[in-house]
Amino acid sequence: MKKNEIAVVGVVYPGVEKYINDYIWSLEDQTFKEFDLIILNDGLITSNSFFKNSSLNLKLFNTNGSPSQIRFNLIKKVIDLGYENVIFSDCD
Repeated sequence: MKKNEIAVVGVVYPGVEKYINDYIWSLEDQTFKEFDLIILNDGLITSNSFFKNSSLNLKLFNTNGSPSQIRFNLIKKVIDLGYENVIFSDCD
């Protein structure tokens, strides 16, 4: 499942929709592209539609809980997937 050694991670949730396209564009526009994008989806029903035309190597996982629990789940997911480096990002 892992393609690169670096994971850029973020969380999407209801209310972040107006920022997601800019978030994706900003990641696609990076000069350095050797990263996987790991997104935890906390209840955003339309999350797949935002990422469907993206050129990013995306891995999307559903989650729920408090902000601290979601961050814990995100860190655990990245460790479980075997990434060497993590870059935390805000989708908003």
